[in-house]
Amino acid sequence: MRPGPLTVDAAQLTGSLPRRQVFCSKAVELDLVPGLRDRLQIRLMTMGIPTDKVVSHVAKLTHRAVQSVRRWFDPKAPGLPDLESFARLCSGLGCSADEMIGTVSAAGAVSRSARRFAEIAECIHSMAESLMPHDRPSVPICVPGDEMAPYLCEGDLVFVDTSVDQLAGNGVYALECGGKLIIRRLERRIGDGLVLRCDNQAYRDHELESSAMIKRLGVKIVGKVHGAISVRVL
Repeated sequence: MRPGPLTVDAAQLTGSLPRRQVFCSKAVELDLVPGLRDRLQIRLMTMGIPTDKVVSHVAKLTHRAVQSVRRWFDPKAPGLPDLESFARLCSGLGCSADEMIGTVSAAGAVSRSARRFAEIAECIHSMAESLMPHDRPSVPICVPGDEMAPYLCEGDLVFVDTSVDQLAGNGVYALECGGKLIIRRLERRIGDGLVLRCDNQAYRDHELESSAMIKRLGVKIVGKVHGAISVRVL
């Protein structure tokens, strides 16, 4: 009679039982690299952890340095956590070690579409990081309307350098106008006037002839747009 599968407990992992007892009679194919990273990302996504908080969240769970945890999420050659970190990870995420290493499916297994969603989210996060320089404040803002179409469409994500609170050359800026956030192309006029241009020809431009007029209308520069992420359905 063939022996059944052997259950491995904590005592076996710590070496208190003979090594030969931890081996199963049937070989199991493990997808650890990059499988463990992918399963971990999906688990965190389903828990609602924001992409930019994943590393710090896992570092807190495992009591490990952020630099060490970041290596586990490397997009090209992810590392593997040590045994103690792995145990804390499973405990903190409320899942079994078997689920994390891929030998069994989690209850209510994550669908392929969820995996694709995680991959897309990671891709967008990587693009966003490249558009947020560390040497200056950069704030992501959702374009509120279609006034700048087709250059920027409603719903596009723009990255705004908030250290620029005055006109720093002609360009696209985020503005506060009467308490409302708008995106416009600014051009300086002779003197201290400004022109607020819309790329969308359905909207007219606005010329502000003086700084007194700018102040009276409550127009303030929030920052200068230096990057954007656009999604188009073709």
